Amino acid sequence: MTLNPEYPVFANTRPWNELILRGVRTFKTLSFPWKYRGTIYLYDTKGPGDFDGEDWADERGVKVGHQFGFPGCIVGTVEVYGIRSFAETETGADYEILLRNPQRVHATPFRFRSRGRIARIQE
Repeated sequence: MTLNPEYPVFANTRPWNELILRGVRTFKTLSFPWKYRGTIYLYDTKGPGDFDGEDWADERGVKVGHQFGFPGCIVGTVEVYGIRSFAETETGADYEILLRNPQRVHATPFRFRSRGRIARIQE
């Protein structure tokens, strides 16, 4: 798979990306108002999976373990089309970016440069 260096790479602990790719989770929490709109890559971090993600999925009748995923790999794309702020967020987060059109891709490791949770592909 050829990666587009123009797309931001958004890192998530497992199983959050799987829930986005299944269409169960249609937003991602942020602590800042991100202005970007368009396609982003979803990246499974190398760290341990998130039990909160597993619990969140269970509450919605979806079975996916915190160990699920492909650590260190891009696993899909999704379109960012909007944002909502604290008073409107489902989770109580400062901001939630709204996501649609998830597309799974073959798990692909990549080289990147990062400023926190949002990275860019390093050419």
